[in-house]
Amino acid sequence: GPTVSGKLTITIAGVSTAAASLGDRVRANFATTGTFTRTAPGTPGTATLTGEYDDETSALLATGPGDGASVWQFSGGRAAYGLQGFGHDTTGAIPEYVYYSLIQGSTDVVIVLGAYTVPPGTAQTFNFAILGDQVHGNAIGSGNAAIPLDGKYVAATGDIEIANPSPGIVTPLARGKLLSAATTSMTPAPRSAPGAASSSSRPVAAALPLPAPSRLRGAGPSSTRP
Repeated sequence: GPTVSGKLTITIAGVSTAAASLGDRVRANFATTGTFTRTAPGTPGTATLTGEYDDETSALLATGPGDGASVWQFSGGRAAYGLQGFGHDTTGAIPEYVYYSLIQGSTDVVIVLGAYTVPPGTAQTFNFAILGDQVHGNAIGSGNAAIPLDGKYVAATGDIEIANPSPGIVTPLARGKLLSAATTSMTPAPRSAPGAASSSSRPVAAALPLPAPSRLRGAGPSSTRP
């Protein structure tokens, strides 16, 4: 089936912990709401999500109906910048799964969606969100494994640098530039990590601003066929 792309927004309902003990707080469950707006394939559709965030285990689970017969489920946990995890249509109506990265904040992010190739020329997808100087997202690598894309953005110049996820490798995985509000260009840096080094083409991606602010927002996910 075709690749799934979209936008994911999650809000975790907060409560006052001023009068609560530490034990009370770490065992708290918080109601979550959100939307997953699928922009491809086919006609765009939106899933309305509800669920819980477990503060003790830092685990998120949110589920809801989408367009047609689809029912989307997103699970994940805390990252240093917000939330990251995995989602899929539980009915099999849309036979893909998706990876997501959500940056915590109250202002809009810019989403960059794109494609690149891995040997022997297989097309794969990537995306990331930009908020302030933060860059977080995922790429699909060889064997359909998720490659984390974490880095920095310099607004004054438009420069983007993606850190190499392999331990001990200082050379960036890729460098690029946000050319305008609509396009960006990324090229792999020399001596990238194995697997990621296979991204030998120059992807040109569309940057899509997210709608109204929410507490957690980010890339509606890189995706692939299971």
